[in-house]
Amino acid sequence: MVIFSNRAFTALLAETKEKITTETGGIFLGVKRSGIWYVVEVIDPGPKSIFQPAYFEYDGDYVRHLANKVNRLYGDRLDVLGLWHRHPGSMDTFSSTDDGTIKEFAEKNNGTTLSAIVNLDPQFRLSVYVASLKPYTCKRIDYEIGDNKIPLDIIDVLPHGDLENQINSISTARPSSYSSLNPNHKDKMMDKIVKYLSKEVGRELKKDANIRNYKDDFDLIIEDYLVDECLFCDEKGITYACDCKENNDIDFIIEDENTKIKLSFYMLDFSHRDDFLCKKPFFKRLFGVFCSKKEIDTVNTKQICFSYCNKLFLYKGSLIKSVWEEKIG
Repeated sequence: MVIFSNRAFTALLAETKEKITTETGGIFLGVKRSGIWYVVEVIDPGPKSIFQPAYFEYDGDYVRHLANKVNRLYGDRLDVLGLWHRHPGSMDTFSSTDDGTIKEFAEKNNGTTLSAIVNLDPQFRLSVYVASLKPYTCKRIDYEIGDNKIPLDIIDVLPHGDLENQINSISTARPSSYSSLNPNHKDKMMDKIVKYLSKEVGRELKKDANIRNYKDDFDLIIEDYLVDECLFCDEKGITYACDCKENNDIDFIIEDENTKIKLSFYMLDFSHRDDFLCKKPFFKRLFGVFCSKKEIDTVNTKQICFSYCNKLFLYKGSLIKSVWEEKIG
């Protein structure tokens, strides 16, 4: 069973109406609990999406950005549950291209995902499926609409007073760009971060590498990723600074009284990787570890990365949190 909030279902209808002459789609955000999929928000596919009568493609950067923004209103409790898109005519089954996209979503969602199709034949019709891997199957399921059918701890946004208190707490605790350091964790934390990074697969940068961020990339890195790193550091009392430079370079610095770690963040176009990575005989084999085959084969694939000790690492998100939880506890 899938239950849509009033807002989520209205957003789906509004997007369908706006792109009535072409295919379109969107992303489901919500919570899966006790076998029920609660869809709280449906976000639009983005201004750079491709809308054609028989073809549609999401604006990936925009979707990731908006999903993170909306999720913060709910205290980071919503997950990406799946996606929907419109099909021409009465076709309410998935194409081979659809199957590929659905499998990617399922792989990121513990092997299952929602996928829905809108048809106008000629009335509006929504078909909702749960897709599963191993083996790949798509099972049609029922849906209902109504805020009263969704638990309050799922559908309610954060109380504005709580957010205001958090803002005030952060601003008073951090008069400069640094937070106070918890003395019980400082030596342990710095040591674990270095060890954590040393175990990751990184590629050596060219000595003359000229890598930089453009304005759009700068905003995306700050708003969608490093804000969460900063908030986690504030929560745990870890000393840090986010140094944003005029040329759009971004340095994230973690330090204690003895050690400073600087990670420089970039959004890089990996189709031009030879411009900034050292090329060695084992390049292809090592790069196959550094990036998946799909990422290597894709032209103009952008990835968020960070450099540390003249090596480049893929950024997987929530780096400090991962170190804290997996390595320190």
